[in-house]
Amino acid sequence: MRTGTETVAFKLGQVYGPYAFGVISLIAIWFTVIKPTLETNRVDTQKIQAITEKLVEISYTQKNTAEILRSVSERLERIVIHIDRKPQ
Repeated sequence: MRTGTETVAFKLGQVYGPYAFGVISLIAIWFTVIKPTLETNRVDTQKIQAITEKLVEISYTQKNTAEILRSVSERLERIVIHIDRKPQ
C-alpha cells in the first residue's frame, strides 16, 4: 500500500511525466549537442576577431605606405623635371 507522499508523487508523475521527459530530453540534447557546438564556435569567433584586428592593422600600415610612396613619387617627378630643365 502506498503512503500519502508516494500517492502524490505517483499522481504528479502521471500528470507531468510527459513534460518532465521532454524537459529532460531537451536538457540532454543541449549538453551533448548544442553546448559543445557553441563552445567550438566561440573559439572560432575569437580567432576570427583576432585575425580581423590584424587585418585592420595591416590595412592601416598599407594605407600609410601608399601615402608615403605617393609623396616620394611626387618628389621624384619634381626632381626629374628640375634635372630636365637644367642646361647641359
